Amino acid sequence: MPIGKLPPLVQLRAFAYVGETGSVRGAAEVMRVDHSVISRHVRSLEEFLGVKLIRSKGRGLALTSEGEHYFDRIARAFEEIADATAALPKSPVRRLEIYSTAGLAHRVLLPAIPSLQALLPAWSIILHTSSEAPPQTGDGVSVEVYFANEPRTTPGTASECTVRPRLFPVVNPRTSASWLTANSPADLLTMPIIHADPRKLWPAWFHNVGVKYIKQLHGPRLQNMHLALEAARCGQGVALANEVLVQEDILSGELIELFDSDIRLEGYHLTGPASGWDTEPVSILRTWLRDLLGRRSVPRNVRTSGTEIPHC
Repeated sequence: MPIGKLPPLVQLRAFAYVGETGSVRGAAEVMRVDHSVISRHVRSLEEFLGVKLIRSKGRGLALTSEGEHYFDRIARAFEEIADATAALPKSPVRRLEIYSTAGLAHRVLLPAIPSLQALLPAWSIILHTSSEAPPQTGDGVSVEVYFANEPRTTPGTASECTVRPRLFPVVNPRTSASWLTANSPADLLTMPIIHADPRKLWPAWFHNVGVKYIKQLHGPRLQNMHLALEAARCGQGVALANEVLVQEDILSGELIELFDSDIRLEGYHLTGPASGWDTEPVSILRTWLRDLLGRRSVPRNVRTSGTEIPHC
């Protein structure tokens, strides 16, 4: 019989389940449809074949002799199809691994991953809270997103500065009323400064605003800016924030910028394999990341004016 003359697959499957379970209701439960749908499929199959496949038997049903023979043949056929499908070579899962600094990963990238996944449905996206990616492997692509003054340059990689955000001092406004009177960088020298070692951004920031940095400034010394901002939220002192990380906190009033400034020392850089820089998934990631970070600007001291984050 030519392939074009085969009965519809759904009718064959309905009849096969009737033969396997011994009842129309049993087949309906397997296929998760109403039993009337199964009965209709079997009747249509009988009309197509011109052969009676099932008969009444007491309060149930049984296969006719033709039905038993037909069921035996198509059951073996379905097994062959299942075996052939299982034997097909599986395409390897393509993995896009993003290695990011902890603060950016937790507060910015993780909530936005679904939008990136929608752009790359054939890729498995894995986010790591580390900015140092391992060497590239054959089953995926690894990229790094990190906060630095200059991009890392290694053979076989390409880099771009996605955005260079504004850096400014922030505090929890509910901690100390005296802190809120600070209206210039020099006023910070009398306040507890939260250091984010080993970033060493405070000395550079003070230099750029024309204030001599005092090494002995007291305050917590933490591992990174992510922890420093958490300490500021807890009221432990003044942290140096970049607007990408604190947009929600500033807009909600959880943290405030003490006074207006526009210092941009470092940027978020993306580094990935040079060979795939302009191909999927890296090219899509680059556009997505520029858009994501570019929208995370914070008004310059909300009591004064606004600004946009410039691209590098």
